[in-house]
Formats: sequence, structure tokens, C-alpha cells
Amino acid sequence: MAIYKLGDIVKIKRGDPKLAGKHLKKIQGKYPLIAGTGQNNGIISYINHWKFKKGITISRVGTAGKVFYHNYKFNINSVAYFLDIISKQNINEKYLFFLLKTKEQLIISKLSGSAQRHLKSSVLLNISINIPPLNTQNSIIDIIEPHEELFLRHNHLVRIDTIENAEKDIKTLIDIIEPIEQLKNTINKIKLILKKHLILIYKLNQSSKEPIKNQIIIKNKKYKNEKFYCPTSLVSELSLNKENLILLDQTKKPSRADLTIEDNSFIFSKIIGENKLMIFSKAPNIVFSTGFFNIKSKNETNDHLLSFLLSNDFIYQKNQLQTGTLMQSLNKENLNKIFIKKDILYSNNLFSQLSNLINLEKNINSILKKILKIFI
Repeated sequence: MAIYKLGDIVKIKRGDPKLAGKHLKKIQGKYPLIAGTGQNNGIISYINHWKFKKGITISRVGTAGKVFYHNYKFNINSVAYFLDIISKQNINEKYLFFLLKTKEQLIISKLSGSAQRHLKSSVLLNISINIPPLNTQNSIIDIIEPHEELFLRHNHLVRIDTIENAEKDIKTLIDIIEPIEQLKNTINKIKLILKKHLILIYKLNQSSKEPIKNQIIIKNKKYKNEKFYCPTSLVSELSLNKENLILLDQTKKPSRADLTIEDNSFIFSKIIGENKLMIFSKAPNIVFSTGFFNIKSKNETNDHLLSFLLSNDFIYQKNQLQTGTLMQSLNKENLNKIFIKKDILYSNNLFSQLSNLINLEKNINSILKKILKIFI
């Protein structure tokens, strides 16, 4: 095992600053362009020329510090680094990628700047890494590659300094972490099926429409000393990111943290765009942003109302009734102008099933979080 500075084994290359903005439209093609995004393996566009046959990139600006491997011809712009290995006789490129993925959080911790975080090349090249002999590198690659996606999701849990450690940690991921992830995926598939059924039910409903105010009550309870705050960013369609809820300090409570929801109710975002919708059979100890509406069904049966809130009809009407210039949203007056088909279901079955699945998903996430803490 030899200890190096990253700068001892790689040279950094930067891309063309012209490969950005409007210029990209003129050079569209089939070769991936890598930039500063943390998504889609760093790819932001496709252009008509390539510079590198394959290799490792690290985002420099934007979502800086993200490490990617590209087994195809590609190019980079000026907000990404390409790592050019000096001696490939001693370093397997794929092993170096795996090693840097295990150090990704360390790299991110070394970013500079406040308004725009960025990774200095001098800082990156000064990172210390342990490199085993080439035959050990190759053996570790053989262990990881059959489970590469699992490794990339939990790379901080895998030691790749020795063959024994790599085998042990990958086996832990396979035996313990992967089954929990598979259960989460199954729950999400069931949720998707129920959502599709609800949308179809509303579409097939042939009853006449009436003002939504005939069917709902708009609730507006204020903050009641809840422990956590949920901004609109943590909610998507029938999903709430509880891992990132904000623990409230009552002396510094955000002014928008002022919506206490009720049991057996819905919230959805006032902002136009993504359908941020969540359901609650029992209200949690969370105060929500006033960027949400909290509504209840007047007849206390929720399947029909849920089917409408998931429908394209609701999204279309919400968009048509938007107000504002910088941030288009739906106000209370215009919410009452929305029309909804009359209820033919008078049931709560699908609402209850989805609520149970969401709670199960929450519990599984909590278990997974605790398990991951044990291995860190």
C-alpha cells in the first residue's frame, strides 16, 4: 500500500469555456458534454465533437466535488475537471474512480466560496490517497463492478484498501441494505399503481361539475409549537422528505412556518409547477409553510378529492387561475373558482391505503437511516 497525493498520479485538464449557453445549440450532436451538475452522470448536453475517449471527471463549480466515470467518448466545459492519469501501468482508472467516490464527501468539504461553491485544483491535487498494488486494484474492481450501482449509492460505507475489506463491505450492502431498498422500491411501485387507478377513476367519472368550495373546507390553523418545519421544497407528489425537516428554534422561527394541518386532510402547494401534494390520516408534529393550502373533504371521504388533486384537470385549472409575475401561484379566491366533478365514490379506501404505504415508507427510511449510522 502506497500513500500519494492525488497530484502525484494525475494531471488536471479543464474544458472549453465556450461550451456553454447559447453556443451549445449550434453544435448539438451525439457526444456527452460534462459540466458542473450533480445529476445524470454530469451530462448537461450532447455536442458534435469529443475530446476524451473515457475517464474520470469531477465537477468544479455548481454541484462541485461530484465524481463521475465515463466509459464513452465525451467532452467537458470549464466547470468540470478531467483527471489524466500519469502512469496507467500502476493505476487502474476504474479503481481510482471507486476510490475517489469513497472520498467524495471529503472533497466536497474542501470547497471554497459562499455565493458559488467551487473546487480549487490545488486543493483537489493535495488530497491524500492510499493505492494498493495493481493486482489488488483489479481484484477489488471485480468485487465491486457486479454491484456497482449499489456501491455508488453507499460508497461511503465501503472500504477498498484491501480485497478482504471490499468483500466484507460489499457483502454487507448486499445482505442488509439492498433488501431494504428493494422493499422501498416495491412500496413506490404500489403507490404508483394506486395513483394511476385514482387518476383513471376521476377520468371515467361522468358526473357534472360543481365549484370545489361545495366539497372542501380550507383550513388555516396557525403554528402550535410543532417541533419541525416543512418548507415546500420537501414535498413532492405523495412524498415528504422527513429526513431534511428543519428543527425549529422558536426564537428564530421562519415567518412562513405558520400552517398547522388537521387529521384526515390534504396539503398542496400554491405555487404553479410540480404537483406538490401530500395526504395525512393523522397530522404529524410538523408545521408547514404557508406556501401550502390545507384542505379537508366536507363529507370526510377522501378518495374522490384525492383522485381530482392527482388529475390533469386540477393541474390545468390551477395553471389557468394563477396570479403573480415573479412567482405564479394560486390564491384562496381563485382556489374557490376551481370546478370539480361530483363525488360518486363516497369512500376512503384508497386514501387510507396510500396513507398506510406512506407511513410504512417513512418507517423503513427511519430503519435504513439507523442501520447506515451503525456502519459509518
